[in-house]
Amino acid sequence: MSVRLPGAVVGAVALTLTGLVGGLAFVTACSDEGPAGNGARCVLHVDCESGICGDGACLAPGHDDDGDEISNRDEQRAGSDPLNADSDGDGRPDGAEIGPDPDNPADTDGDGRPDYRESSTADRDLDGEPDETDPIDEVPDLDVGLPCIGSHECGDGICAGGQCYGADEDLDEDGLDNGTERRLGTNPLNSDTDADGKRDGEEVGADPAAAPDQDGDGRIDALESDRVDSDLDGTFDENDPA
Repeated sequence: MSVRLPGAVVGAVALTLTGLVGGLAFVTACSDEGPAGNGARCVLHVDCESGICGDGACLAPGHDDDGDEISNRDEQRAGSDPLNADSDGDGRPDGAEIGPDPDNPADTDGDGRPDYRESSTADRDLDGEPDETDPIDEVPDLDVGLPCIGSHECGDGICAGGQCYGADEDLDEDGLDNGTERRLGTNPLNSDTDADGKRDGEEVGADPAAAPDQDGDGRIDALESDRVDSDLDGTFDENDPA
């Protein structure tokens, strides 16, 4: 199976999750030449001497290409787009919403979404409170497709490749939807989380709320392999309560 997900920025390196092989996600880089100067064409951040690739071109770290009162380098540190002056479309530039510390961008409502990702004018859950000041504005259907850093930003769904995916989707096609995998702790991008040759859906069974735990140790079978003996006591993890 091949799943094409949007590029994600991890530190100073952009990654593209391109597929699942045997249930294991892998990433590929599209270019192998040395870093290029500002203005040169790029695919990944590592293609550029500056470490910043935006819209296919290397950007100067000290410049402010989108004119939002924050440099390209600081936007990269904060996780915002150096070519989008107002990420949440509320009329305020990203620089003003990020604040003085790009490593800790402002989050007025403390919900894990920085202010530059949450509009001060939109009200997604229609509760009368703008998203930026509403700590509880999780609406799964509306989260789908939004940019994200972690799954806590995606309602009941998951964050993969920098984008929210719905709870009802099954990205790894293992018979469990993303939301269920998130609740159980299995990997929604790996069809066989414990790498024992059995798909997660098969091990969880028809009722995720009663997922089998053969050894009664509190970890469901889908998280413990019947081929690995982690503590080397002669009993495979799935059947080893100790």
